[in-house]
Amino acid sequence: MTSEPAPVWTPTLAAVPAPTLDEAHVWRADVRQMRSQLEQYTSLLSDDETRRATGLLVENDRVRFVLAHGLLRLLLGAYLALQPASLRFDTGPHGKPALTSAPDDLCFNLSHAGDQLLIAFARQRDVGVDIEPIRSRLDPQLDHDALAASFFAPQEQAALRGLTGDARAAAFYVCWTRKEAYLKATGEGLLAPLNAFRVPLTPIPPLRPHLMPDSVAPQWALHDLPPIPGYAAALVVACAARPPARISCWQFQP
Repeated sequence: MTSEPAPVWTPTLAAVPAPTLDEAHVWRADVRQMRSQLEQYTSLLSDDETRRATGLLVENDRVRFVLAHGLLRLLLGAYLALQPASLRFDTGPHGKPALTSAPDDLCFNLSHAGDQLLIAFARQRDVGVDIEPIRSRLDPQLDHDALAASFFAPQEQAALRGLTGDARAAAFYVCWTRKEAYLKATGEGLLAPLNAFRVPLTPIPPLRPHLMPDSVAPQWALHDLPPIPGYAAALVVACAARPPARISCWQFQP
């Protein structure tokens, strides 16, 4: 009996077919590899996006914002055969962006942290993605236990207390990204308290669906993504009938 190959991020350019109704795409990009093209990505942004970028006081935050939103436009333009700079967006009642006119009902979500960008796409399925750098439990600027006590459900806190050292720190970020991805998929963002629902802290085989507990919403599937060294990341996709049969993970090549 042979085991399945471990899922990986497949290097590719933006020119891939758009996701079908039964799949989702997740794109990963490295800010360091894209930084030399910052001017090109800036030219794709709307006036509002440019103002938002300019308003960010930290240079690295500005660079990530520009590259993330420029890449989102580039990928959407490739999927829809439209000019990236021509795309227009609306925001939902809680601020989640969506295309003003999406001929294929293409849903998307993006997340960026450290040197990594993630953008997820699905057709006629709401989607959420989150990525966070894993910081040591010894970091004096971050109290993992205090954050868990404030934002995690009692079952999640108990699971964390059963771990020690690096395993505990890694599980904290696994929990955090899974919860954030869920709230981003539902469109609630931080308006819904993180401790009002629970996610598993145990490993999920990468790209295999884990249906969220009935107490939350049975129509949402949680997926772990292929490993990204030094980061935790999660994907949540709507699945009113069934989870998407395939999750394709692409590594963007500038």
